[in-house]
Amino acid sequence: MRIVDLVSTNESAIQQVATMLVESFAVNWPYAWPDLESALEEVRESFAADHISRIAFDQDRTVLGWVGGISQYSGHVWELYPLVVGVSQQGKGIGRALVADLEERLWDT
Repeated sequence: MRIVDLVSTNESAIQQVATMLVESFAVNWPYAWPDLESALEEVRESFAADHISRIAFDQDRTVLGWVGGISQYSGHVWELYPLVVGVSQQGKGIGRALVADLEERLWDT
């Protein structure tokens, strides 16, 4: 597994993340991202200057999970939002690794 920035030019990863949002939240929170369009909007918002957007992927470039951070209170606080791991990948430590990576990135800012 490798964790990198999700960038606006990586359309394949953007589509994978949006699909993951819809599928992963469908059971417990179906109105969060009820369709691909709303999920794509969420992903594209993560490219704003005051956001951090990171993805975990495997050797086949399949996205396993996504974590984001949003700067709040003039940069004094960061909100972790969102965090999602693919349904078939949950329980394998991917979310934990994404959160640790985000924390490390924030200490460097």
